[in-house]
Order: sequence, then C-alpha cells, then structure tokens
Amino acid sequence: GAFIMLFLGCTLLLGMTLFIAELVLGKKKKKSVVHIFAQIPGNSSLMPLFGWLAILSTFLIAGWCGVVSGWGINYLVMALTDAFSNKSPLEFATIFAEFRHAGSLNLLWQAVFVVITCLILARGVRNGIESYSKLFFSLLFILIVGLFIYATTLSGFLDAFSYLVIPDFTKLNQDTVL
Repeated sequence: GAFIMLFLGCTLLLGMTLFIAELVLGKKKKKSVVHIFAQIPGNSSLMPLFGWLAILSTFLIAGWCGVVSGWGINYLVMALTDAFSNKSPLEFATIFAEFRHAGSLNLLWQAVFVVITCLILARGVRNGIESYSKLFFSLLFILIVGLFIYATTLSGFLDAFSYLVIPDFTKLNQDTVL
C-alpha cells in the first residue's frame, strides 16, 4: 500500500506535470519536440539534443510496450481458446517461462501488435487514436470493474485488498523510494 501511494504520488507529481507541459507546448508551438527545444531562449546548441532524447526514450518505451502488448495479445488468444483451464500454478509459471524464451513467438505477437497500432495510426488522430482510445479505455474500465467484482467473491479478498490499500510506511526505505 505504501509503495502504491508513493508510485501514484510520483506519477501525479512528475508524470502529469510533464504530460501537461508537453500538451501545452505542442498545442501552442505546433512543432516537433526537437524544434520546440531549439527555440528555447539561451542560444545553446545543446537544447535540440533534449528533443532528440525525448524521441529516443519514446522509441525505447514503445519497444518495451510492444513486447508486453504482444504478450497480452498472446494471453488473450490463449484465454479465449481455453488454454488455461485445469492448469496448476506451476503449469502457469512454465507456460510463461517457455513463452518468454520463445523468441520467434514473441516476435510474432509483437509484430501483430505493431500492425494493429499502425492500422490505428493510419486512420489519423480523430478517427484513429481518439476513437480507439475511447473504445479501449472504456473496455479497460469495464474489465477492471468486472475483475474487481469477481475478486470480491474470492476467499482472501479482504486480506489482499487491505494489503494493497492500507499503507505500511515502515516497509518503505531509501531503495524503494529510489
């Protein structure tokens, strides 16, 4: 619970601040991040490098998200084909370990994710990104509410819920904060 509070606090404090700054600068300047940093007063030739760094970090994050999203598509297909029925926790761990080490299978599902993403992006901002974001975030919200309702019926729910929600600040240390 304490880690979740710390994580949410950092996300709101840092992430939302940077997100809002990016939106405001992009809307006002109507230019790429490299051009925006190049126009910052001070005549420093290093400023465009910060724009390129932002682009590089976006690509690095997108690569990681592509892999994890490919995993998600694979597990969705497995769940829809009932591949998880009557499996023990050890079998689940084995399935994950085998899938994680199957390079070609990981590439396949990552490629499926990239193709879906490109198809959405090809439709533009309003008909692509905005409309699919509304759809997928609505579905995500419904899924989370449904999973929460289902979880309330399981034994140990109150213990798990209190573990996640009630903070124990004695477990926070310097490494956790870092």
